[in-house]
Amino acid sequence: MIDEPKPKVPQLRSVAWRAALGGALGGFAFLIYMGEKDPYTWAAGPSLYIVVLIGAANGWLVGVSNWLTGRWLRGQVALPFRILLGTVVTAILVAVYVYMKEGVSVQPAKFMVDSILCGFIIGGPAGAMATDKVILNGLR
Repeated sequence: MIDEPKPKVPQLRSVAWRAALGGALGGFAFLIYMGEKDPYTWAAGPSLYIVVLIGAANGWLVGVSNWLTGRWLRGQVALPFRILLGTVVTAILVAVYVYMKEGVSVQPAKFMVDSILCGFIIGGPAGAMATDKVILNGLR
């Protein structure tokens, strides 16, 4: 009987902290987007750092979901699917948060577009960076 080698599954710690860093970068990109949309956003001062921390926490959740998906598939998740998974997870979290806080006060289509846009800005980089060091070393 020949034992087949097990597929390489990334470690949770490696994936989660890289995704958290990607989420923090996405949170910073979201701040820049909001600052361009409404210049008075910058008047909030130090409380803007909370957006970066929320982005990092969201990135951690995206990393865990990517890791769980990789465990379920018994391998590594490709880059487009990691970005898609990060966008979907973040868009769902944003939609649930906004719905619970304010309800759907605008048209449902605008609500969905804003959720998906926010999901792509914050969750996209988190999903892209939710990978293991082994993959990154192979790109050199």
